[in-house]
Order: sequence, then C-alpha cells, then structure tokens
Amino acid sequence: MCAKVADGSSIIDILVYLETCKGRKVYLDYRKNPVGGAFSYDALLPEAREYLTRAGACFGTPIERLAHMNQPAIDFYRDKGVDLYTQPLEIALCAQHNNGGIGIDCWWQTSVKGLFAVGEAAASHGVYRPGGTALNAGQVGSTRAAQYIAARCQGDASAGFDAAASAALAEMGTLADACRADTGNVRDLWQHAAEEMSRCGAAIRDPAQIKAYCEAVEKQLANFGVTVKAADRAELAMVYRLRDMLLSQRAYLTAMEDYTAHGGQSRGSALYTDLTGGVKPFAQLPDTFTFALDETEAPLIQELWFEDGTCRTGWRARAPSPKMTTFLKTSGAATAKPATYTKASAAFVKKLRFLKGVGTLFTIIKRRELNPTVTELWIHAPLIAKKAKGRPVHHCPREGGLRAHPPDHRRSLTARQAPCPSSFRLSAQVPCSSTP
Repeated sequence: MCAKVADGSSIIDILVYLETCKGRKVYLDYRKNPVGGAFSYDALLPEAREYLTRAGACFGTPIERLAHMNQPAIDFYRDKGVDLYTQPLEIALCAQHNNGGIGIDCWWQTSVKGLFAVGEAAASHGVYRPGGTALNAGQVGSTRAAQYIAARCQGDASAGFDAAASAALAEMGTLADACRADTGNVRDLWQHAAEEMSRCGAAIRDPAQIKAYCEAVEKQLANFGVTVKAADRAELAMVYRLRDMLLSQRAYLTAMEDYTAHGGQSRGSALYTDLTGGVKPFAQLPDTFTFALDETEAPLIQELWFEDGTCRTGWRARAPSPKMTTFLKTSGAATAKPATYTKASAAFVKKLRFLKGVGTLFTIIKRRELNPTVTELWIHAPLIAKKAKGRPVHHCPREGGLRAHPPDHRRSLTARQAPCPSSFRLSAQVPCSSTP
C-alpha cells in the first residue's frame, strides 16, 4: 500500500480508513456508474483501461461488468446475504495475511518438541513472501508435519510433558477462580483491545502510539486476574481468549517498536508515521500519513522470544539458500534455467510435458539435511487435475514414473509414501525421498 499511496492507487484505502475511524461505514455501489454515469473509459489510468478493454468489459454498469468478468464473486456475496444487484457492499481496510510467525525446522516443528506450526502461524515466509504462496505453504507444511508425526511421534508423550501440562491446567484453574464475578467486563475489554490494536498496530502505525499501547498491554497482563471479570461460562471462555490476544499484541507491538528503533520505515502494507524524515503525499491528509519508504534490502531477520517475563528481540543473518534447479514452463515444454541438475532429474522434465499450457514454476531442491542423494520436486495438484481426470496421481519409480491411478485403486500407502492431497512429490533418484 505504502508505495502506491503517492501515485494515487491506494488513496482509496486511506480515505476509507479515515471514514471508519470516525465511526462511519463506507459502501461500494455496483448498481450505477460514477459521476452520475457521465464518465469516459478513456479517462481511466492506462492500466485500468487496458484491463477492462482486454476483458471486453467496457460497457454497462459496474454490476454488469462484474457479471461478465467474475460471476462467482456475485454468487459468493449473494450466498452471504448481499445481493449486489439490489444493495451496496460495505467495505473497510482489513488485514489480509500474516508474514512471519513461529520459528520452525524443515518439518515445521517448533523449538518446543512435539509442537508444530503451519500456515500463517509458521515463519516459513517473511516480508518478501511472494503473492499467493501462503496457501501452498500451509498445504506443504501440514503434509510434512503429518509425515514426521506419523513416523517419529508415536507412543507416550516426551519426558516432562505431564508435569508441564498439569502446571498449566492449575494456573488456568486459578485464573478462572480469580476472574469469577457476578458482573463481567471481559466483553468490553475485548472490544477495547481490538480497537486499540487496529488503531495503532494495523496498517497505520504511529511509533508513539505503539509504545503507549504496548505499555498499557503490559500493565493489563500484569493485573489480569484482578481487572478481568467473567459472569458465566461463555465469558470465561473469552477470558482465556482475551489473555491470548493480549499476549499476541505484546509480541507484535514489541516487534514493531524494535523495528522502528533499528531504523525500520514504511513498507508493504504497513505505514509508519515519520514526522522527521517523511513526506506526506497529499497535503489534505492528517500528519499521521507522513512517512518514508524503506527501500533497503537488509539481509537480517528479526527474532522475538519470551524470557523471564519479558519479550526480548534480536536480529540475525539469513541462512544461506540451498542450491536450486528451477524449471520454467515455456512454449509447451518444461525447460531448465541455467543450473546444475542430475541426469535423473532431467528425465523428469520429459515426464512433465503433459502440463502443456499450464505455465507454472517447478523447483527442485537438494535436501542435504535429509539425504545427500535425494532431490524433490513439488507440484501443485490442481495443475494435474485435467490430466488425471480427478484420479489420484502418484510418482511410482518402479512403475514407470508418473501415472494416474484408476478410480478403484486401493493400494495402501505408508506415512512415508502418502502424497500430499494438494501437491505431490517427485523423487529424482529414490522413492519416498522425504523420509522423516
């Protein structure tokens, strides 16, 4: 958003945000064209005009254009009770996804043995996350975690688990007793916490407000059992959720405060107020929107951990990227970009010719931490749906490579052989290459 505010394409986000901060609601009306219908497609920015022209949508009202280009969107909102043909759609500036997360290893296991984090909870991608990879990261991470759990996490829990669990249950039981009251306030505290985080720790971030609210969160956590009250079971459930919310807020706010203390500036969808070295793109905007873009590519990773009752932060260098061979789909055949790959890997390129017209990116990675002779190739399953005609697709080295199993195929797969439901693995040299 930040890079697009100055050129005007994200000013709508800012204006909507300002209106919602006033307690107002903003709506998008698909039923009629702007300026009373007296607008020209030629007056649009070149990018928007070209998009509509290529889509054959330079006609009619917004809802007619949307029906031409994306009927499922209309159906989606209708299923949610909003008919875009008859009523406007409420809009707001909202969070889309989380970058960063809990530190994991190559099996998505955290530093706590037996605890796995996947998807947006895992730190498998950061500020450089390519668009659209979050879903695939969740799918692959879940599969690898499940494979490891099935192979290595059998039998009794690890030593010390029972004692730690008993202590946690006792602590939460004590908290429940302390928060019990005839009249509860947890719902109001929840709403206040949500509003405060949205005000200072969402898309628009003022370092002074971040610091002030972080201190308020620390104080509330320190006096949680005294200040938070619940009158019934439903409110007691909110007590635990509020505690989790405040713990998360403390972590995020501490990270934001540390980021700016190390010279961090606005980037992506986070606008940090900078009244000393920043620029306000439009004079009519409040001073809060004075910012400077972070255009550096600092090769450091920010880490945060909880120690002795305090959130601590540190910065470290990134781990070196593994050597990769990348196959880029061009003109009907998978071709290799300049790199080194094995003869066995090259054979798989020929197996991929059925993907003609898909236009996707294949990546082969040496998994040296698992087996120095193993190479893996992950492919998103929807790409092979047409070829397989809905049947499971596996890589069977002993059976001639790629094949779509018939509908009645019932071969039992072990945890080491089971393919991901949304992606499948090609092993370039040995089967079951990602054995936990």
